[in-house]
Amino acid sequence: MRYHAEEIKRRSLMLKVPKDALGGKKRRRGVSDLHCDYLKKHNRPANRRRTDPVVVLSTILENILNEMRDMPDVQPFLFPVNPKVSKNYLQRIYRYA
Repeated sequence: MRYHAEEIKRRSLMLKVPKDALGGKKRRRGVSDLHCDYLKKHNRPANRRRTDPVVVLSTILENILNEMRDMPDVQPFLFPVNPKVSKNYLQRIYRYA
């Protein structure tokens, strides 16, 4: 009973305006600038393939590695240190770390 009374009260407060009185034209927005690119929604199909986050992270890390390889004077850091060739390497690293 209470629900019915609330429903009648809600309906009585609603304005009833015919659709043709509103005018069928919608306002058009002005030409968008470059700073509003983030407001555009990209249409994606609902059944698109999901990307694997492991593959995405792998691609990002691979790009970082490729950029580091292109830097100058990086050649000594591309390969691991052989402890037989440099005897005190581990002691030096622990001392400076």
